[in-house]
Amino acid sequence: MPSFSIPFKIFFFLLFFASSHAFSSKTIPSREAEALLKWKASLPSNTQTLLSSLWGGRDHCNWTGITCNNAGSVTNMTLREFELKLSGVILSLTML
Repeated sequence: MPSFSIPFKIFFFLLFFASSHAFSSKTIPSREAEALLKWKASLPSNTQTLLSSLWGGRDHCNWTGITCNNAGSVTNMTLREFELKLSGVILSLTML
């Protein structure tokens, strides 16, 4: 009688690896979007209002002034032309 034990274990290992990779790759961008929003909340209210009008939608990589790499990590933030009073540190942005 043939043993299916080894191929069965390999199948589940590959399935687990693929699913854990898919979930982990989605968490970095969501953490970075959360970091941007927390940073925005720490700014003066008039600056928060302006950023709210610029940063609409769920995908932070499409927000005005935000540039991301293919993985969804923020690589550049350019808000100079809006003459905002910006301060603070965003430690959760790993690629910035």
